[in-house]
Amino acid sequence: MIGDLSNEINNPNNAILLDAEIMRKVWEKIIPLLDERLSHSGDFMVGECNYSELRQEMIKAPDRIIRNSHKIKNIVFGVCALMIKAD
Repeated sequence: MIGDLSNEINNPNNAILLDAEIMRKVWEKIIPLLDERLSHSGDFMVGECNYSELRQEMIKAPDRIIRNSHKIKNIVFGVCALMIKAD
């Protein structure tokens, strides 16, 4: 049961972690291109947000997701350890 529970949480969490790492790498490559457009043409819309505002959030977002994914992993590990100890 403990293994099933940890797998049910860890499998999607690992996918989130992987996607966040990919997002960070892609964003690092895209920023210089978008910054160049910003310097030549001024601010522009990305979806419903100004790029200048979105840029700051998107730089932080992958690291925030990764940090929280690690927190989830640690919580699952702790809960599993407690459940094993209780048996």
